[in-house]
Amino acid sequence: MTTHETTALEILDAGQPTALELAERISMRVRMAETHAKKALEYALEIGALLNEAKPLVKHGDWDKWLTEHCNLASRTARAYMKLAKDFPSLPEPERQRVASLPVREAVKAIATDPTPPTTEKVLPAAAPRRREERERVSAKFSSTAKSIRDAAKRIGQFMDIKPAQVTALRTKLQDMLIELDQLQQGGAE
Repeated sequence: MTTHETTALEILDAGQPTALELAERISMRVRMAETHAKKALEYALEIGALLNEAKPLVKHGDWDKWLTEHCNLASRTARAYMKLAKDFPSLPEPERQRVASLPVREAVKAIATDPTPPTTEKVLPAAAPRRREERERVSAKFSSTAKSIRDAAKRIGQFMDIKPAQVTALRTKLQDMLIELDQLQQGGAE
């Protein structure tokens, strides 16, 4: 191979990252995600402390309205932050370290209950979305997904083939819908 050919090949390969380069980028993102998760708890503790400081300054009976109008925060979420900020410092050091490594929701659960780690399984109550537009958007997506399922069932019932691309598309729609349902449930738990 001549020098000219080698240079051309190197130029072509220059745009393709190596597995080691990708591994470095992945490792960096993992560290960033872990750092941000820890930062989220730090922010939650700070938010809770600020809320605890603000509450006595807000006129009695206006707290929920004040939270909504000035903080864009649900009352239940505010209470969780406030409890976290109040209870976290009094935990024994090993327990504080364990709780500090949890996502904010799980940290709140851990402080509210016993010292055993919360399960990773999320069991949230079903709840209707708060905004009309959100309900309509999710309803339309759900209807579209249901139609796709009915169409697939009809094709199967008529012994017609379903192409791999159709299966993939249906699977994606179903996964998207499950994510939407999870978000509705989480939104209702605030």
